[in-house]
Amino acid sequence: MAEQDWREAARQAIPPLEGALRLPGLGGPVTLLRDAEGVPHLRAASAHDAFLAQGFAHAQDRLFQMELNRRRALGRSAEWLGPAAFAADALARRLGMEAACRRDVAALGAEARAMLAAYVAGVNAFLGSGAPWPVEYALLKAAPEPWEDWHCLAVMRRLGLLMGSVWFKLWRAAALPVAGEAVTLLRYDDGGTDLVIAPAGAEAERWRAGLADLAPAAAALLAAAAPDGTGGGSNNWVVSGALSETGRPVLAGDPHRVFEVPGMYAQGHIACPDFDVIGLTVPGVPGFPHFAQNGGVAWCVTHTFADIHDLYLERFDDGARHALFRDRWEPVERRRESIAIRGEAAREVEVVATRHGPVICGDPARGTALALKSVQFAETDLSFDCLPRMLRARSVEALFEATRGWGLIDHNLLAADIAGRTGWLLRARVPRRGRENGWLPVPGWTGEHEWQGWIPHEAMPRLLDPAPGLLATANNRPVPDTHPDYLCTDCHPPYRARRVTDLLADPALRGIDGAARIHADTLSVPAREMQGHLARLQGLPPEAEALRQELLAWDGRMEAGSQAAARYIALRLVLVRRLGAASGLADLAGQDWLSPPPGVAPLTQLW
Repeated sequence: MAEQDWREAARQAIPPLEGALRLPGLGGPVTLLRDAEGVPHLRAASAHDAFLAQGFAHAQDRLFQMELNRRRALGRSAEWLGPAAFAADALARRLGMEAACRRDVAALGAEARAMLAAYVAGVNAFLGSGAPWPVEYALLKAAPEPWEDWHCLAVMRRLGLLMGSVWFKLWRAAALPVAGEAVTLLRYDDGGTDLVIAPAGAEAERWRAGLADLAPAAAALLAAAAPDGTGGGSNNWVVSGALSETGRPVLAGDPHRVFEVPGMYAQGHIACPDFDVIGLTVPGVPGFPHFAQNGGVAWCVTHTFADIHDLYLERFDDGARHALFRDRWEPVERRRESIAIRGEAAREVEVVATRHGPVICGDPARGTALALKSVQFAETDLSFDCLPRMLRARSVEALFEATRGWGLIDHNLLAADIAGRTGWLLRARVPRRGRENGWLPVPGWTGEHEWQGWIPHEAMPRLLDPAPGLLATANNRPVPDTHPDYLCTDCHPPYRARRVTDLLADPALRGIDGAARIHADTLSVPAREMQGHLARLQGLPPEAEALRQELLAWDGRMEAGSQAAARYIALRLVLVRRLGAASGLADLAGQDWLSPPPGVAPLTQLW
């Protein structure tokens, strides 16, 4: 088809946005108005009708995105995307995404089940409305499939799938034969002290494991190694009413997710007698899980990097029919999955699972492999019970209580209410176990690294009205490593949190306009640090000296048109490549432990 024909097909695929429709399942009239930016504003006479209309509006705006995310979650995207999607589909099948989502939806309370039923009724009402389908379906010669309630859980799970600790553990496992004792230096930090979230403004030293702490895991991994043998960030902050320009708290959130078209969020507004909420929605999911305000309380999140994934090195017998645990051979679970692939024959995937979870890398037939035990899959999750409760919360304390049981992904939940209160909660479910689990895959056969229950909701770190009235989070360490409960090993270095905190020292930046200026800040703290190192260099050849002088004269801002900024990145990349080559760590690309998709790139970890 010619380009102009596809343009016309795309134009004709836009659904009608005006007029009246009779939708099955509605109990009364619903008004759907779109503002100048196309954002849907829904008003209904009941919560049921509001969620049904939200599902309809999501499908109207983002149907193809919703279905592609559902397929990615369930290990069916290769049916559309071809062989390149096979590895990710195979991982989704190994994780047992469908079974986990069906299990969880069956355990939800009546309110959450009703919310999901209404939402998917709205999605399916759009499918039956006669509106044209997105043009991508014509390109693929495909048709949309109906929605079921558990599909919403699959979409939500997929958006935070295996974020955080699992990749750092795999990286250190792969690096252990090369790095030896220095593997304890391969931690996601900058070598300085931490600026922790709680206590507010406190600095803390990091606990660094020694090889004595890691000896059992290190010995097991080295025995399994061949003889020659992480992601994104966000910012948010809150200013108390006593310090803000408006006299009310100011809350700002800045999710750093992958640039996509369309983006992972969609703005929306739904109102009914029970709630009136505006914020960022997730197409395919009812409610407002991450960013919103309801006229009484506002909330936003960053990723905490809590350690919610453990890796176990398992020992298997001949034939890999049993795995060793406490001197006994236990039967493993085995099943085969068939993955359809666009343009070629289907491929079979064998799934092997131990008491700890599915094998995600390595070959059990060779005697050892890595199994994953993740909070996202190991036990029944009731996160969706939180969604309707959050919409009705009218205060910071009520919002925090509404999130009891949230476990799909870990968050720094910042909130502010119209009574002037502000707060932070580490919103997550985190198992209790030893800190050594946070560094490497641990031996699965000893029984010494098992989960010992859960940290209760009441014990999760939180702050209410933190002094001095300012608080920023930027994926930095939530609490000192001396905290009685082990929460995390790898967090982002604290320079972004420090930068936001430093900017908030200026009263002019504590209002709405100031928040926009902070969001747009381009100063690179790591670049300033490199300038300090460059200032001490001497005796360089002329070309290198010219580059040094240019970088020292640069203001450290990553502006789009800055040649010095581009040269700083080029220099840093060369240094990382040299470090990787000199240390041997760059040669780990393709190593078994780094194979689970999307994979772990050694140079990215060294960056």
